[in-house]
Amino acid sequence: METLPPTLPELPPPPPEPDDFLPRIPEPYDSGWKRVLFRFFFEVIDFFFPALGILIDRNVAPVFLDTELKQISPGGRIGHRRSDALVKVQLVSGSQQILFCHLELQTKEDQTIAERSFVYAFRIYEKFGTFPITLLLLADTNASFRPSTFELAPTKLAGVSFRFLSAKTMDFVPALDDLGVSDKVIAQVLWVYLTHQQEKTRIRKVRVSRVQEWFLVKTRIMRHLVSLNIDDKLISEVLWFLDWIIHLPQAYEKSYTTIQIGEQRKKEGTVAFVSSYERVFKKEGKIEALQETIISILDKKYGLSTEERELVTTCDNLQTLKDVQDAAVFGTSKDEALDHFSDEIED
Repeated sequence: METLPPTLPELPPPPPEPDDFLPRIPEPYDSGWKRVLFRFFFEVIDFFFPALGILIDRNVAPVFLDTELKQISPGGRIGHRRSDALVKVQLVSGSQQILFCHLELQTKEDQTIAERSFVYAFRIYEKFGTFPITLLLLADTNASFRPSTFELAPTKLAGVSFRFLSAKTMDFVPALDDLGVSDKVIAQVLWVYLTHQQEKTRIRKVRVSRVQEWFLVKTRIMRHLVSLNIDDKLISEVLWFLDWIIHLPQAYEKSYTTIQIGEQRKKEGTVAFVSSYERVFKKEGKIEALQETIISILDKKYGLSTEERELVTTCDNLQTLKDVQDAAVFGTSKDEALDHFSDEIED
């Protein structure tokens, strides 16, 4: 199987932006992965941590403890990134277990991650009286960076050894073709993620028409996903993930969405699922206005980082933006407003 299906569309892209204009491809991608974790929790555990998966009772639904996690980590962040989940599960033995899932999706290894994981595990222990199992999903490309323990030994006589489980996305690169034909939603999510990483490396070397390159990549990936013999609802989730990773200028998104709808109509003659960007046709003006208003209010009241601005500009959910605007105007803190973006993913 080719990593990307060939040839493109009957519909040409709109005129390109200036050559130095890049699509908005926000990093980190943690919120997209967190949505996948919330909606396909057991599948994520089975895929990346199979030894743990066999210990969990599937007849008992997982309980996500995000309110409790925010009490431990204000704003639900570690290193200013929304990337964590606290989950209570029941084991087949009958006992309950808390899992601390940390999605460390950055391209360079973080040498502090073991220590930070220990700190949060201890805070969880203080709150619940039980020590969590910590799971790390790492997306760096350093094959030798595989943290699994944190040693705290003030003297040779005594100390602490903290162990956790970690998985690396790069370990699946040799199986990329197999991922692309898998009927598992997590395999397809990972295929999209790794394919994007490979294309990102290639497009960095392109001197001109980078926006068009990303348009072609996104369209090819979408066509591959639509062609799969997988339940439409599952494919719609992977398409949502694709939208999260690759954000194009609005004119290109319109062309992309038109092509996607056409591809979906070819499949059994119906439009069974739609891209989140189909809403662009109806709401683009209102969404942009809300985004600009929110950024203006929050920046004047509290100041906004680049990452926080991206959080606003990459949200296309009209109701979420209205809620954020109300919190920005009437709330008492920046986090009170920005936390609504986490709520959107968890719904």
